[in-house]
Amino acid sequence: MLWLETPRNPDLKLADVAGYSALARARGAILVVDGTFAPPPLQYLLNLGAHCVMHSTTKYMAGHSDAVSGALVTSDQEVAEALASERSIMGNTPGNLESWLLLRSLRTLRLRVEAQSKSATVLAEALMKHPQVTAVHHPSLPCHPQYELAQTQMVGGAGGVFAVELASAETAQALPTELKLFRNATSLGGVESLIEWRHQYDVEVSPCLLRVSVGLEDTEDLLEDFNDAIRKISDAQ
Repeated sequence: MLWLETPRNPDLKLADVAGYSALARARGAILVVDGTFAPPPLQYLLNLGAHCVMHSTTKYMAGHSDAVSGALVTSDQEVAEALASERSIMGNTPGNLESWLLLRSLRTLRLRVEAQSKSATVLAEALMKHPQVTAVHHPSLPCHPQYELAQTQMVGGAGGVFAVELASAETAQALPTELKLFRNATSLGGVESLIEWRHQYDVEVSPCLLRVSVGLEDTEDLLEDFNDAIRKISDAQ
């Protein structure tokens, strides 16, 4: 089995799903892709050749930070039947409440995800010009190393998550606690905007990097909040 995550956490690097699919099939392997960061309508991984797609439905599928669950999706009938059988035997079934919450949320999935993706693109472009920002990682940006791949693979937008690197680790660590509209939390995909100092959870990640999950607040308000927080930290230093 070949396992991919695209976009990848937390640096937003992409994997060429069609290319890896051809590689896997040539060797008799199956391709499984974690598509949590960019669910439909942003990308359709089964159409690109994935045998199975995994979603943490806790994130965008549920979208309101109130359900914990996951899903495996496949267009292969044999694989689907095997997964259903395994689920029945092991008892890995969602509860009634989680199922109801997911059904509620899926009705607005397209509206939420498209709006969050557009807002993330606006914020990423604006933050690229900030003097305290050294890098922004989002597939919508022409400077992204796989920008061309994103244009063909992510047909509905580049997603609501991006990473930003600041000039110093001290500023990056302090910023989440100074923001008013962004909540300092490690999840993503909800209607509220979240930010996290990723180095706190993964020491291999640059201490200057922040991962941002854009919610449904007004984009101009979010940008103003970000600018005000950096200004406050800079004045204190």
